[in-house]
Amino acid sequence: MKKKFSAILTGAFLILFCMVMSVTVNAAQKTPGRVKMVSAYSDPDVNQVHVTWDKTTNATEYVLFYKEVGTDKWKKVLSVNSSRRDCWLNYKIGEDVKVGKEYAWTVKGYNKNSKKYGAYDKKGISIKILPERALLSGIAMNDDKTGVILQWEKYEDGDLKRGDFYNIYRKQSGKWKKIAQVDGRTTTYTDTEYEKNKVNTYTVRVYDSKSKTLGNYNKTGLSIDLRNKTPLIVYNSTAKEILLKGTTIPYVYYNTSGKIKWSSSNKKVVQVVSTGKNSCNLKAVKEGTVLISAQNGNMRETFTVVVASGNDYINKWIQNIVKEVRRAVNDREQQLLLVSQYIVSNFTYDNIFDMKTVISERKGNCYSAGQVMARIYQAMGYKATVRSAIHDKKSRYPSNMIMGSDHYNVEVIMNGRTYYLDATPGCGGVYLSSPKEVLESYIYSGNGWERIQ
Repeated sequence: MKKKFSAILTGAFLILFCMVMSVTVNAAQKTPGRVKMVSAYSDPDVNQVHVTWDKTTNATEYVLFYKEVGTDKWKKVLSVNSSRRDCWLNYKIGEDVKVGKEYAWTVKGYNKNSKKYGAYDKKGISIKILPERALLSGIAMNDDKTGVILQWEKYEDGDLKRGDFYNIYRKQSGKWKKIAQVDGRTTTYTDTEYEKNKVNTYTVRVYDSKSKTLGNYNKTGLSIDLRNKTPLIVYNSTAKEILLKGTTIPYVYYNTSGKIKWSSSNKKVVQVVSTGKNSCNLKAVKEGTVLISAQNGNMRETFTVVVASGNDYINKWIQNIVKEVRRAVNDREQQLLLVSQYIVSNFTYDNIFDMKTVISERKGNCYSAGQVMARIYQAMGYKATVRSAIHDKKSRYPSNMIMGSDHYNVEVIMNGRTYYLDATPGCGGVYLSSPKEVLESYIYSGNGWERIQ
């Protein structure tokens, strides 16, 4: 009996041992694997960091940490669902981070059942917090031809948060030369020492005097051609776009040597549905606002996309154009010309009359595109109507203009004066006329827009 009892105990012990081993193995399996970091970068326009990582095993969530480079302690930021592979993080200057300092970001896998963290990248990916990126939005000669006026965007949330000055640069002999520094509350500068009879190219950078740090900038710059001709004002549209819900539109990123990686901050609002080497198609899914990023190696550009529908789409698109035109130039007659230039240059000719379609597809004729242009002028505070021009005297229009049998243009009344402008897509010409004569006329050639009258 003793031998039998001993055998029974031995069997029970083996069963118990196997059960313990099974529990131990299962517990070990619930320890998340090591998370591999992919990227981390600070948005040049807003106070945000974008962190991406690869999937790991046994993680029910991912936990983000950061620290100042050179210190030892990681600070927990937040946790996200295990289905996520990236996260946008907002930060406060002076509280979370400091301008000019370098910070490392890392991610740990966490299992809420076993309450265990997995291994992680102890070095993390480091980024330096820079001042905001500055972008010139307008350039023109002043009225008395004594200086070049530069304008740049004021951030929508108010004054600069990551800097206190703007440094102004002009390119000379292929290199940027600092020509001025202005207060961070200023959004314009007049260069009275410009180079005559040359193409003058400018850029601007935000500067933080406390940390002596410069922000990102447009390395191409914005140019004005002063070579013995009167140029039409240069119009550089801002990155912000208004899209019609349900449409898919192409975007192209120029001046790149490698393939662009595109991404949307909210795929429920805008999706990247196809990409090429330097282009992508964006599908506007539902109303909302997203950030679209174009990543090329270490270089990254972001722009804001707003999706709207119905009359809200028309109104938002028009208000955005008005804001961009006013940023580009101060002179009101030049603002009128700028709207006309935008329509004839960016729209193509087609017999489409629905305003949403005309705007979203950038297609129309002299009448339907004129309706859009009139709405823009009305939003600027002027009385504007589309009217038949076939009975007007030829002296009112440029000598090279060919007018069809049913041509329409736009009449604008501004400060008691009446003006006439064209909205024919693809016509290659822009004019500003009074009821009696041509005031200004431009034509697009291989050298860009040139004044002919």
